[in-house]
Amino acid sequence: MKKILILLVITTLLIGHTLSVKAQVKSTEWIVYDTTNSGLPSNGVKSIVIDSIGNKWIGTYGGLVKFDGATWTIWDTSNSGLPNNNVEIVVLDSAENKWIGTFWGSGLTKFDGTTWITWNTSNSGLPSNFVTAISIDDTGNVWIGTIAGLTKYNGTTWTTWNTSNSGLPDNSVNSIVIDSADNKWIGTGYGFVKFDGITWTTFYSVIFPYCYVYSLTVDQINNVWIGYGGCGLSYYNGNSGINYNTSNSPLPVNSAGALVIDSIGNLWLSSQSLIKYNMGVWTIWDTTNSELPDNNAGSIAIDNVGNKWIGTWYGGLAVFREGGIVGINNENSFPKKKNDFAVFPNPANQYIEITGVFIGNEYYYEIIDSEGKTLSSNKIVQNNQKINIKNLSSGIYFIKVNNKANIKTVKFIVM
Repeated sequence: MKKILILLVITTLLIGHTLSVKAQVKSTEWIVYDTTNSGLPSNGVKSIVIDSIGNKWIGTYGGLVKFDGATWTIWDTSNSGLPNNNVEIVVLDSAENKWIGTFWGSGLTKFDGTTWITWNTSNSGLPSNFVTAISIDDTGNVWIGTIAGLTKYNGTTWTTWNTSNSGLPDNSVNSIVIDSADNKWIGTGYGFVKFDGITWTTFYSVIFPYCYVYSLTVDQINNVWIGYGGCGLSYYNGNSGINYNTSNSPLPVNSAGALVIDSIGNLWLSSQSLIKYNMGVWTIWDTTNSELPDNNAGSIAIDNVGNKWIGTWYGGLAVFREGGIVGINNENSFPKKKNDFAVFPNPANQYIEITGVFIGNEYYYEIIDSEGKTLSSNKIVQNNQKINIKNLSSGIYFIKVNNKANIKTVKFIVM
């Protein structure tokens, strides 16, 4: 049964005055981890989730990373059952199993700390290997967004809804959030819907535009926030709503990516910047007024002391807290050792040279393209070792150096 709710009449809302505040930043408020000062294998950080004891599980372009505050542990295709190094989504269930979606059509992966299981279209009921969203309800059902519809996996059975058998407006499911009443709010390529297990409710109006939905979140009283690609940010309180965009708010662009609510009800979001919103007040941090390393932030997680962990597409992982970061010692980052390696020249066009390694430490290297594919690998047999790159096309590449104790990755450009 479908129920279509068409909001054609715009409810008169007290939008009120919006206030944009330029953030005043202290140096103690920011820490940035990247491939030069940490164990991150890549500066592309796509997903962050924090477990019950404070470990950060980080999805990167170079694999899955656990950071316990001191040690960076990396799983990739070379040392685990991870099917692809481009980790787009990491979600924890009640037993703290990691449910992982990787890029380039690699299916759904579960990691319990020891065992890796991957489901795809050849060994499961997944309708597509392109997993774009994951959420887990209170009874342990895994809700999976794919480019071919919404799937529920209960540990045995796979059930799929698409435009032909449900109220989904589009088969591309990009975001799933579950409220306290067990309603599933589903963001698609053409707007969002609510599914209560029986009825599908579709929202469409100027307030809720028929637009690509990047992300969804639900606050403590079940208000829903919707982040669009190209249509700004919407809010729905169960009866009415509002759409914020560049014409009626300080949003720098009409897109809202990562959305998360903190313990006191502030909304944190990414929109070519980091933004805090509460009751008409917008506070904005970007690369011009803060230590945010990249305005393209794709993920935000908040730990139990209020530090915000911000994953950026190109600048690594930033930690931020107004008034000062709590409980993190920046000296815990990857130590600056005299054998930290470097790549020279960069950009390059014929060869690159790896400098600053101790051969006795048994170093190996891998050259990886921007899609996460390993193009070549070998042992480093001498310091200042030259590697021929004449066969590489122009573009961005990564070189990963691993001595079994630490892994570091550096980006280089082929001209």
